[in-house]
Amino acid sequence: SVFVEAPFAFGDAMVRMLAGAEVVEVLKHSTRNIAAPVPEALMEELRRKWMGQPVMEFKLTAERERAYELALEYAETHCALLQFFGAPLHFLTLPSRVAPRGAHPYREAHTVTFSDVGFNLNQRIIDPPWAFEVTHAMFTRMQEIGFDAVSNLVRAQECEYEERALAALLVYCRAAYHGDPSDKLMQVMTALEMVALKDQGEPIMKSVGDRIAFGITSVASKRAQIAQNFTEVYG
Repeated sequence: SVFVEAPFAFGDAMVRMLAGAEVVEVLKHSTRNIAAPVPEALMEELRRKWMGQPVMEFKLTAERERAYELALEYAETHCALLQFFGAPLHFLTLPSRVAPRGAHPYREAHTVTFSDVGFNLNQRIIDPPWAFEVTHAMFTRMQEIGFDAVSNLVRAQECEYEERALAALLVYCRAAYHGDPSDKLMQVMTALEMVALKDQGEPIMKSVGDRIAFGITSVASKRAQIAQNFTEVYG
């Protein structure tokens, strides 16, 4: 569900498509000290399976098991933040699958229908399809709406405000994984609270709604409308 026209750096990751020749090269390098050579048929099978797949590449210095844990943790964070630039955050019923493989599989429906003359087995994907295609034009648009700022934020947080901003952005972007509008709105509302409240003692409906209104427009009548809309939705 991901296509990358040209490699690009995002945070600590390099995002790109995997070449078939690279798969073979890595396999040969990792099995160079094994007595029995890897069968060519297996090499070809793995090459066909992985060539052209999107990957996030991280450079880590750690013990093998810890490096695997860190890479997976970083991949989940980076994939979640990429949701900021995708359609599922703008369409309430559209879920995203931009995540480490297997983390967010498509939902399926399995049914058996019986009648007097036989039965029918049916299996189908019930999530609406969506692909995250990072073409040159798409990447230009991503840069226009804050790609560099998000990339820098995930790479390093210099103060408490940036730490809170990243935490809120992660919650906001993870709303893209939900297909139910209520679940998606719950994540969005939580993210807004995380950045708009000074402390736990402030009233949520009043403080968050007013601050959102002031952040969106300078027109007094529109501010009142936005604050009221927030109160209604939150309720």
